[in-house]
Amino acid sequence: TRGSSSYNGTATFEGNGIDFTACNGAILTGFNSHHNSGNGLDAILGSASIVIEGGEFHDSGGGPYLASGVRFDTNSTGCILRHARSYSNQSAGVVIEDHASGITIAYNLFYDNTAGMTATNEPGSGNTYYNNVCYGNREEGMAVYNWREPNPGFTANNNILAANKYGMRFNSLGAAGAHVIDYNLYYGNSHGAVERDGALYSQAQLGFTATDMGIAFTFMGLAGAIMQGALVGKAIDRYGEE
Repeated sequence: TRGSSSYNGTATFEGNGIDFTACNGAILTGFNSHHNSGNGLDAILGSASIVIEGGEFHDSGGGPYLASGVRFDTNSTGCILRHARSYSNQSAGVVIEDHASGITIAYNLFYDNTAGMTATNEPGSGNTYYNNVCYGNREEGMAVYNWREPNPGFTANNNILAANKYGMRFNSLGAAGAHVIDYNLYYGNSHGAVERDGALYSQAQLGFTATDMGIAFTFMGLAGAIMQGALVGKAIDRYGEE
């Protein structure tokens, strides 16, 4: 609780702020990880049931690999990131990849990253993103890219994707999964609400099922995102206190 980690690594050595490697069960509350050459936090090699509550993860990058605020990697499972802020990172605010599964991303704030949230590079199944705010990211509010196999499917509900270059962006393998994407609010994204392999869909166009995308997006009118992000970043501060 209330720990911090900063300025780890060099331009040639990846220094993560904090690592969970093959770790089974941990709770991290109000942690501040910043200015590391690697990821702010990395859960890898089958780490399970890691709960990250509150905290800030920012200014990651400058090492030999693309660095994110929080990364769930290589068969990690059942982990949770909630009530955190992840911003100004070289890569994404949060990355789920390499068969990490059953990950929950909820009530977080992601801004000034290349992408806010990602489901990329062969993530596992059962990952859920809800009640997050992704705004002002340089590329995507949420990026969904797969390169070797179809995405197995994820759930993204009640998120606000605003003032990014794209609200959501898919490549063909990323779009191939049985995704549940509903009640999200897309607003003010400069290049379009949704992009799939060059095909753009505006907020107004989401009033129909975009079957040629292989994904059913439904415009929900004034329903938007439940509570419109009112609790994001407020319920628990960086020290885990209300």
